[in-house]
Amino acid sequence: MNADEQLKALVSCEGVIGYVIYNNEGIPLKKMDSVISHEKAVQYAALIGEFWNVTNKIIKRELRKPDNEIEVIRMRTSNSTELIISQYGDFNIVCIQDCDLANLKNKKAVVATPGEEGAKEAVQKT
Repeated sequence: MNADEQLKALVSCEGVIGYVIYNNEGIPLKKMDSVISHEKAVQYAALIGEFWNVTNKIIKRELRKPDNEIEVIRMRTSNSTELIISQYGDFNIVCIQDCDLANLKNKKAVVATPGEEGAKEAVQKT
Protein backbone atom coordinates (compact mmCIF):
# COMPACT_ATOMS: atom_id res chain seq x y z
CA MET A 1 0.00 0.00 0.00
CA ASN A 2 1.51 3.33 -1.02
CA ALA A 3 1.35 6.58 0.97
CA ASP A 4 -1.63 8.06 -0.92
CA GLU A 5 -3.69 4.91 -0.33
CA GLN A 6 -2.83 5.02 3.37
CA LEU A 7 -3.87 8.69 3.59
CA LYS A 8 -7.19 7.87 1.89
CA ALA A 9 -7.71 5.08 4.44
CA LEU A 10 -6.90 7.51 7.26
CA VAL A 11 -9.38 10.11 6.02
CA SER A 12 -12.09 7.44 5.72
CA CYS A 13 -11.90 6.78 9.49
CA GLU A 14 -14.78 8.14 11.54
CA GLY A 15 -14.34 11.69 12.71
CA VAL A 16 -11.11 12.42 10.81
CA ILE A 17 -11.35 15.89 9.34
CA GLY A 18 -7.80 16.48 8.16
CA TYR A 19 -4.09 15.83 8.32
CA VAL A 20 -0.75 17.58 7.89
CA ILE A 21 2.54 15.85 7.11
CA TYR A 22 5.67 17.87 7.79
CA ASN A 23 9.42 17.26 8.02
CA ASN A 24 11.67 17.72 11.07
CA GLU A 25 12.38 21.28 9.99
CA GLY A 26 8.70 22.16 10.38
CA ILE A 27 7.97 22.47 6.66
CA PRO A 28 4.54 21.12 5.64
CA LEU A 29 4.89 18.60 2.82
CA LYS A 30 1.32 17.37 2.39
CA LYS A 31 -2.05 18.31 3.80
CA MET A 32 -5.71 17.70 3.25
CA ASP A 33 -6.28 20.56 0.82
CA SER A 34 -10.06 20.68 1.09
CA VAL A 35 -9.94 21.43 4.84
CA ILE A 36 -6.56 22.90 5.79
CA SER A 37 -5.12 26.05 4.26
CA HIS A 38 -1.40 26.44 3.67
CA GLU A 39 -1.20 29.00 6.49
CA LYS A 40 -2.93 26.63 8.92
CA ALA A 41 -0.60 23.77 7.86
CA VAL A 42 2.44 25.97 8.56
CA GLN A 43 0.98 26.88 11.95
CA TYR A 44 0.33 23.21 12.85
CA ALA A 45 3.83 22.18 11.73
CA ALA A 46 5.58 24.94 13.68
CA LEU A 47 3.64 24.64 16.93
CA ILE A 48 3.28 20.88 17.05
CA GLY A 49 6.86 20.31 15.90
CA GLU A 50 8.13 22.36 18.82
CA PHE A 51 5.67 20.66 21.19
CA TRP A 52 6.92 17.23 20.02
CA ASN A 53 10.58 18.17 20.54
CA VAL A 54 10.05 19.64 24.02
CA THR A 55 7.92 16.68 25.10
CA ASN A 56 10.54 14.23 23.87
CA LYS A 57 13.29 16.04 25.82
CA ILE A 58 11.21 16.11 29.00
CA ILE A 59 10.38 12.40 28.77
CA LYS A 60 14.04 11.48 28.30
CA ARG A 61 15.17 13.75 31.13
CA GLU A 62 12.47 12.90 33.67
CA LEU A 63 12.46 9.16 33.07
CA ARG A 64 16.27 9.16 32.95
CA LYS A 65 16.24 6.76 30.04
CA PRO A 66 17.72 8.44 26.99
CA ASP A 67 16.69 5.58 24.71
CA ASN A 68 12.95 6.24 25.30
CA GLU A 69 11.20 7.62 22.25
CA ILE A 70 7.70 8.99 21.91
CA GLU A 71 5.63 7.10 19.37
CA VAL A 72 2.27 8.87 19.52
CA ILE A 73 0.79 11.87 21.30
CA ARG A 74 -2.98 12.28 21.53
CA MET A 75 -4.10 15.72 22.58
CA ARG A 76 -7.68 16.83 23.00
CA THR A 77 -8.43 20.51 22.58
CA SER A 78 -11.11 22.57 24.25
CA ASN A 79 -13.29 22.60 21.12
CA SER A 80 -13.68 18.78 20.96
CA THR A 81 -10.93 18.32 18.42
CA GLU A 82 -8.29 15.68 18.96
CA LEU A 83 -4.81 15.88 17.49
CA ILE A 84 -3.03 12.57 16.99
CA ILE A 85 0.67 13.18 16.36
CA SER A 86 3.19 10.59 15.27
CA GLN A 87 6.72 10.57 13.88
CA TYR A 88 8.30 8.21 11.39
CA GLY A 89 11.92 8.86 10.51
CA ASP A 90 12.27 12.44 9.32
CA PHE A 91 8.53 12.99 8.96
CA ASN A 92 5.66 13.78 11.30
CA ILE A 93 1.94 13.48 10.77
CA VAL A 94 -0.81 15.31 12.60
CA CYS A 95 -4.24 13.77 12.22
CA ILE A 96 -7.11 16.06 13.18
CA GLN A 97 -10.24 14.35 14.47
CA ASP A 98 -13.59 15.87 15.39
CA CYS A 99 -14.47 14.02 18.60
CA ASP A 100 -18.11 15.10 18.54
CA LEU A 101 -18.54 13.67 15.04
CA ALA A 102 -16.84 10.40 15.98
CA ASN A 103 -18.87 10.10 19.21
CA LEU A 104 -22.12 10.79 17.38
CA LYS A 105 -21.39 8.03 14.85
CA ASN A 106 -20.47 5.62 17.66
CA LYS A 107 -23.67 6.40 19.56
CA LYS A 108 -25.77 5.80 16.46
CA ALA A 109 -24.00 2.47 15.91
CA VAL A 110 -24.79 1.36 19.47
CA VAL A 111 -28.46 2.27 19.08
CA ALA A 112 -28.67 0.42 15.76
CA THR A 113 -27.05 -2.77 17.12
CA PRO A 114 -29.79 -5.41 17.52
CA GLY A 115 -29.92 -7.68 20.53
CA GLU A 116 -28.33 -5.34 23.05
CA GLU A 117 -30.91 -4.66 25.74
CA GLY A 118 -30.63 -1.22 27.23
CA ALA A 119 -28.20 0.09 24.62
CA LYS A 120 -30.68 2.64 23.34
CA GLU A 121 -31.44 3.79 26.87
CA ALA A 122 -27.74 4.09 27.72
CA VAL A 123 -27.05 6.28 24.69
CA GLN A 124 -30.01 8.53 25.41
CA LYS A 125 -28.81 9.14 28.98
CA THR A 126 -25.36 10.38 27.87
